[in-house]
Amino acid sequence: MSVRFMPALLALTFLIFIVVLTPADRILIGPDEGYELAKGLLISQGFSLYDEVWTDQPPLHSHILALLFLSSDSVVHKSRIVTMIFACLLVYAFSSFVQNGQTLCNSLIGCFIIMTSPDFLPLSASAMLEIPVIACSMLAVYFQYRHMLHGKLNDLVRALCFLTMAFNVKWTSALFLPCFLFLLIKAFQCHRNHSRIILRVCGLFVLLNLTCLSVFHVPIFSTLIPHLQANVSPRFEMLEPTFAAISSSLALVLFTILGVWDAVKERTNQNLSMVILFATILVFANLNRPFWFYYSLYFSIPIAFFGTLGIIRFRTTLRTKFHCFLYSVLLTSTAIPLFLSFQQQMVFLKAEEPQSSELLRFLLLLEVEWVVFGSF
Repeated sequence: MSVRFMPALLALTFLIFIVVLTPADRILIGPDEGYELAKGLLISQGFSLYDEVWTDQPPLHSHILALLFLSSDSVVHKSRIVTMIFACLLVYAFSSFVQNGQTLCNSLIGCFIIMTSPDFLPLSASAMLEIPVIACSMLAVYFQYRHMLHGKLNDLVRALCFLTMAFNVKWTSALFLPCFLFLLIKAFQCHRNHSRIILRVCGLFVLLNLTCLSVFHVPIFSTLIPHLQANVSPRFEMLEPTFAAISSSLALVLFTILGVWDAVKERTNQNLSMVILFATILVFANLNRPFWFYYSLYFSIPIAFFGTLGIIRFRTTLRTKFHCFLYSVLLTSTAIPLFLSFQQQMVFLKAEEPQSSELLRFLLLLEVEWVVFGSF
């Protein structure tokens, strides 16, 4: 099989797996799923977002769910299918980025690490914002990286389109912006003959985002600034399960450290872009109020990248049988905790719940405290 088809095959396999695994009659998956579905339901009934239905995020995802409520039945399950498709795109973008035209091992190892990351499976089957925004952002980074390598303007257009989608799904897409801008600057330096066209396309991107924000009447400051000013300390205790899952695989930590060291030493544009992303997420974890547990998924991207890089680089240093034995032990001690975490997530998704009518389902959704019903 050609190397270039492996990311698409992995993504399609994961999509089939998550669709089959998730029961259609689950009431709620994830703490904010009811909130997101309630927004979609109210918008479909004519209530105005931000005026009558409050949210502190951009409007795109809410309006997609509203269209589903208007156009079809079994909306809850179909809303989750939308998230599963985004998860498939995330697997494709990340595996393509990690593979970088090299061996199949890069894609396989990278996908294994990211798909076994804490809470990846439940969030991939939940109608929440994290998977769509990370998928669009990662696609933007991947296509911008391709644009930097090959100078094709269609890759730049794709990258900016996905970045626009990400900005209109959730504000945390800004975490990928420094990484994206770094690759854009490098592309500008590598393809100076296209510099004017690149600037024009980027100008159109800014204009498109401003247009989207004005059309949907998004109150930027009232939705964004409170996250940085709220009198709430960063809730790192909510990340304890994530840190426990990561630290349980000390070998993955060692491989990640090795990968970061190798990235800083080699200083390729791809490696430096992930270093920038990792640093940005660490700053975000310190500033944002509060830091919810599902934000840990953002850490999974650089950890999976550097873990893969460390595993591949360590393999090139093998010289003796003892080195090979040590490498095998480290790989095994990396894979087992990740597999056990993956198994626990599968058990959570397949957990049996009592059958519920659509009326009960909507009543549960409407009890979410964060939605403000301005006209009731």
